[in-house]
Amino acid sequence: MTPDLQQPCLARQSWFTEFLAAHGFQRTSDSSFSNGRATLQIEGSVLLGVPAPGGKGWRSNLAEANPETARTLLSQLLASSYFRSQAKNEEQALAQRKLHVALTGIAEAIREGAETHSGAELRKFLWSLFNGHHEVNLWRFRSNLDSRRSAWVVEVFAAAMNGTLRDDDLRLTLSESGEAVL
Repeated sequence: MTPDLQQPCLARQSWFTEFLAAHGFQRTSDSSFSNGRATLQIEGSVLLGVPAPGGKGWRSNLAEANPETARTLLSQLLASSYFRSQAKNEEQALAQRKLHVALTGIAEAIREGAETHSGAELRKFLWSLFNGHHEVNLWRFRSNLDSRRSAWVVEVFAAAMNGTLRDDDLRLTLSESGEAVL
């Protein structure tokens, strides 16, 4: 029979403290970490998440979880607005405002000139993102847009690539541009 070796407390494991530091959490005591808004408290292998006001707390026993599983769980928890730092929330709000400006600008450009080269390319771009039929020739697309419209496209494409562009955003933009969306 082999002895059951105890893992060191989660708060003392280097992967855990490095992971939290990468997400803006600093050690505030031997078993507590904070990012200024939310706190993570560790009691052995039990993790208690105390969110910013208005959020729901979270409690989990990670004794049986390997580090990769724990990272995945923590990544999901720390992605919620109640566990993100104020700076990260402001950064995300700014990105959302920029995305909204870009989508509004694209809708307006299509409405004003749906049959122009740039209008047709913008329509194809939105529909490609919406329905997954990627029919945009990027070389022609780039040459048909001015710098302002190109910046809007970059903003929308970046949001699509990082997962923050929602189908509802695209549906609304297509609708506002005069396209018939079911």
